[in-house]
Order: sequence, then C-alpha cells, then structure tokens
Amino acid sequence: MKTNDLLKAEMVNIFSSEIDNWLANGYQSNEGFEYEASFVETLREVGAKAFQASLGKVPKSKNQKKTPNLNGRH
Repeated sequence: MKTNDLLKAEMVNIFSSEIDNWLANGYQSNEGFEYEASFVETLREVGAKAFQASLGKVPKSKNQKKTPNLNGRH
C-alpha cells in the first residue's frame, strides 16, 4: 500500500502531466463547446488515472490465487 504522501505526489504528477498535454495541444478554440469538451475529457482522463493510481496494481484475473500452494495439493 502506498503512503499518503507518495499517493499525493503521484496524483499531482498525473494532473500536472495531463494539463501540460492539454495546454500544449492547442486547447484554445473559438467555439465554447469544443473548449468545454476538451476540458471535460482531460479531467475525465485525470480522474481515471488518479483513481487507478490509488488502487495500485490490479491482478489480471480475479480468480488468481493470492497464496502459493504449499502443501502440494491441486
């Protein structure tokens, strides 16, 4: 499990990176709808990445054993 400070730093890095990408990709638009849509999409991606970072590594299979078979039985 990540410490609160480590998780906070990772989330700040995610937010900073996504906003930098949004600013660099010409977020400025003459139409309010395009501006708002790009802003909302950027925040959605930030939220998804921050949520994933808070969860940590997710196993590939929900049925995967969490402990090794130590007694040799199958």
